[in-house]
Amino acid sequence: EMTKKLVQALNVEICNVALQKLVNSIPAGSIRAPWIRNPGTAIDYLSHKLSLPDYLTDLSKDLTVAAQRGHVNVWIVGVSAAAVFEALPGFVKTFDDMTFGPHVFGTYRGATVIRVPDPIQFDQDTIIGVYKGETPFEASVVYCPFMPLTVTDVLIQGTNPLQYQKAAAQGAAIEVIIPNFGCKGKIDQTGFSYASI
Repeated sequence: EMTKKLVQALNVEICNVALQKLVNSIPAGSIRAPWIRNPGTAIDYLSHKLSLPDYLTDLSKDLTVAAQRGHVNVWIVGVSAAAVFEALPGFVKTFDDMTFGPHVFGTYRGATVIRVPDPIQFDQDTIIGVYKGETPFEASVVYCPFMPLTVTDVLIQGTNPLQYQKAAAQGAAIEVIIPNFGCKGKIDQTGFSYASI
């Protein structure tokens, strides 16, 4: 249990750095104004919600224009955006509800959806689209370990047999190598309420 928690904590920190660098590197031309969840006057919510796939397709188009190739094949979404994704036609949930931290949540129209459940780690309404090519050299952000994640055996501290410790460490570079392989959008939840629909 101790080993599992140490590894989870380190993985979350690796994800934090990768997400921060990815978000900060997205070109201005690949950042869209938010999709407003609250439908306009005299528009039913179901019809309005079907405009979200168009918004996502436009985000993917922005990436294609910036990179001159590719399309979004990975979505990274905050916890509130993931809730909206989950209800879209074409979403298939694959998450087993057991993983701590960012995880593969499912697929949407063939693209992998990664959910980041901690709103402090990643804005809960943000949507990041990423193109991942066929080779390791076609990625927006890369993780390059020079010391892979290592966990020690149990270390006994002092004479008390109840004071066992473990240590975990890793050394790696995390860098954005192709900023144009990312795009960013957001879901604006302002004024949205099921009661007002």
